[in-house]
Amino acid sequence: MREEPSADFGKRFAFDDDSEEIESISAGSALGMAMMKAIGIPEYIDDNTGWDRSQRVLSPGNALKAICGTMFTENLKRSLTGISSFYGYSPVDTLFGAKVDHQSLNDVSLGRAMDTVFGGDLELLYYNIASRAKAQYGIISKYYHLDGSNITVVRDPNREYGELDDGVPRPMLGHPKDGRTDRLQYNFECVADDNGLPVYFKTHDGNTTDNRMDTDALELMADFMSDNRIVAVADCKLVNEDTVNSLIWNNIPFVSKCPDNYAEKVRSFIVKEAMDKGFTPIGRIGRRNDAPEYGICDLDAVANGEKLRFIAYRESDIEHSLDYYRRKVGKDVNERLTKIAKKTFACEKDAVLETERHAKWLSERPYDVTFTPVCEMVKTKRKGRGRPRLGEEPPKDIEQWHLSYTAAFNGTRAKKMAEERDIRVIVTSLPRSDVTYEDVVDGITGGDVMRIYLQQWKIENIFGEMKSKLGADSVFFESPKREAVMLFSIAAAVLVRRMMQLLVRREYGKGFGIPRDVTAYRMFCMIRNTSVRLDRDAGRVYLDGPAAEKRQLKAFLSILGIDPSDLIG
Repeated sequence: MREEPSADFGKRFAFDDDSEEIESISAGSALGMAMMKAIGIPEYIDDNTGWDRSQRVLSPGNALKAICGTMFTENLKRSLTGISSFYGYSPVDTLFGAKVDHQSLNDVSLGRAMDTVFGGDLELLYYNIASRAKAQYGIISKYYHLDGSNITVVRDPNREYGELDDGVPRPMLGHPKDGRTDRLQYNFECVADDNGLPVYFKTHDGNTTDNRMDTDALELMADFMSDNRIVAVADCKLVNEDTVNSLIWNNIPFVSKCPDNYAEKVRSFIVKEAMDKGFTPIGRIGRRNDAPEYGICDLDAVANGEKLRFIAYRESDIEHSLDYYRRKVGKDVNERLTKIAKKTFACEKDAVLETERHAKWLSERPYDVTFTPVCEMVKTKRKGRGRPRLGEEPPKDIEQWHLSYTAAFNGTRAKKMAEERDIRVIVTSLPRSDVTYEDVVDGITGGDVMRIYLQQWKIENIFGEMKSKLGADSVFFESPKREAVMLFSIAAAVLVRRMMQLLVRREYGKGFGIPRDVTAYRMFCMIRNTSVRLDRDAGRVYLDGPAAEKRQLKAFLSILGIDPSDLIG
């Protein structure tokens, strides 16, 4: 039988109705929003968007700050309807403006603020915010990695939007990376510098080409960075006649992967020349113990009337490539052969035709495969049920064919394929030199060109953070305009997270207890159980949480140069 609580139970646990409400906010959100304030993001948005200050309680900049604040945790961001509850126990007046209360953070006022932010030219807003932040912390970059991506949205593909305002991206059917061709998508372009900071972001229509998105980004960089000698780095989508001519015309050196179809298939010529000339070993690239060693061949060739530099490279360790052919390619071959062996055919001719259908695919793999048609007599069932009638002949057995096979790894052919097909080609307009100058525009070795290109993972890392860590495709609206602003907000949050990560990583090994290569996600996990509390009566801010986490938060504040009082607004 359950015991009833004693009469003084409520008193002992302070379950009285007159208890004072505690105002607090999670340490990660407080730290991230304090970083936004230190960079000046809310103020810059307020100053560069048109809005009537006398008619608004919540400014556009503070609305963006509130939206981004939910992204400075180890969890996914909140929807607009969940933002008010996220700050349910927080002192919103000190965080977002003296007149702001919890009702001011409803989805209607936040949506109206998002419309205002869109009117400020998102592309230019983002570029200027990122540039000001880098200048504030003295971060200088020479390489800029460009790439585009897309996200799908759950919406009726047959819906007609009609006329949209100028500059509003339209979701369209396309070929998204998640394979959902039945869903609408937005395309977007991002540029990351060599420090891993996103410095450019723009949302495009769902069917905008990669070439168009790259061109928009390059035009802005040419307009605003003409006094700086920078290098544009991208995947092979950058390399086409028009874009390369534009880069050379605007005096922007570039490094990119060379596509197969560029300039009358100049890549094939480079591969042949490299095979004839040979490869110079340059050693291992990267810090991983299992990183392969490479050899390069540095050549020149004329492409579309321009003399460019082509660097062919491949792994020096043939055994590394052979192991790939044994394991990965061997698995693919085995899976295909297993499916072929399960098929049945009505005659030998059909079985032979099946082997011919797979002949080309198998010839491109270093395996010797032999097929043998095999015939079996299969009993057939009598039509109908019950006993056969008197004199009824039993059904005859029929022929059924299948293929048996033998497969053997051909080491000689695998080695030849590794030598010829594992060659990759980089094209660049950077001048050749025996040594790499401090400003690579004056000259750079082939090995360092390759090192620059292999840093392209930095832009992919940003896409991963936007989608996996922040859930870029999990919350969308009926308005494409607001969807564009939400993506802008996510990109702004990534900028702040990456800036914090960069500054904190610089202090590794200096007594702050920071893990090597710490990420923003890891930082928020390290202080997840700590909150920042406001005692209005005493007029003070204090931390509540485990002692180790409070020490870690104080270390972050010291490194980032943030005043503790700014944690609460």
